[in-house]
Amino acid sequence: MLSITKMHFERKNTLEKIQGVRYPHSMSSLTLHDGTPSRLQREIAVQVIDLARENGLRIGAPLKESVLAQEFSVSRTPVRAALRYLTEIGAVKHIPQRGYFLDQEVTALPEIEVDAAETTLRSVYNQIVDAYFSGELSDRVSVAELMRRFDIDRQPLQEALSRLSAEGFMRPNPGYGWVFVPLKKSREADTEDMHRFRLVLEPALLLEPAFEADSGQIAMMRAKQVALIEKLGTDFDVAEVFEANEELHVNLTSYCGSRYFINALDFPTPSGRLDEYRHYQDRERIRQACEEHIAILDAVSAGEMQRASNLMREHILSAQPKND
Repeated sequence: MLSITKMHFERKNTLEKIQGVRYPHSMSSLTLHDGTPSRLQREIAVQVIDLARENGLRIGAPLKESVLAQEFSVSRTPVRAALRYLTEIGAVKHIPQRGYFLDQEVTALPEIEVDAAETTLRSVYNQIVDAYFSGELSDRVSVAELMRRFDIDRQPLQEALSRLSAEGFMRPNPGYGWVFVPLKKSREADTEDMHRFRLVLEPALLLEPAFEADSGQIAMMRAKQVALIEKLGTDFDVAEVFEANEELHVNLTSYCGSRYFINALDFPTPSGRLDEYRHYQDRERIRQACEEHIAILDAVSAGEMQRASNLMREHILSAQPKND
């Protein structure tokens, strides 16, 4: 049986090509006031069901929020809402403290209706993005050119362009159509950008005046890091390493008490995460990373925040891909 983790390696998600660009959540609320699942919620639920079918998942297969969020290029919040919706309709089961699990055979999973207009919008959005990253579109394009190329009407095209503009991927060009915002177009360049972004923020958030750690969580995370080191020689699980390490960084961010740091670091990085999975095949590097995590946690536990910040900076630098 193929696991959700392995699916992350093998499935070619269209949005992976756009180096982390995503639909903004403000375009569609997670749950409508009358309790009806929102469009975004239904869309992600459909994607979860499609993944289960494509990979022949069996009843009891884990559906990890973080892996699904990376797969769909969204944050965990809409994924969690979609999983709750799937739980309500009986497709998924939630076990407290353990997570979500498939609860129906793939042949029995329900068909979920998604707004046809939104489906068209997504199709247009993806066609534009794919064409740009494959080099088929120039940096400047007109609406008429895009309408001819993709054989689409003006309204869905304008909606897709507006969404791309809201995400910072394109901008209207006075006097002539639309312009793509200059981007580095390689996965390697995107991963380097991600590390440099983290290098600015993560050491700094440890020095925030409102930073307040949860001592229980700190102890739990430290125990997980120690356990990972002990498992390296025998019971090694890349997904477990990834989950524990992501949990550590997310929790440390949440302790800073600043919504600006928290929001800034709540972003999907499909290319960066895939590179991290490959990175985690190096067991010596995993051991080093776990030891660095333990040192950071010990410094935080001791209230030595400047040392914790310095250690975090060194940790992120050591994780950066080396240029040959």
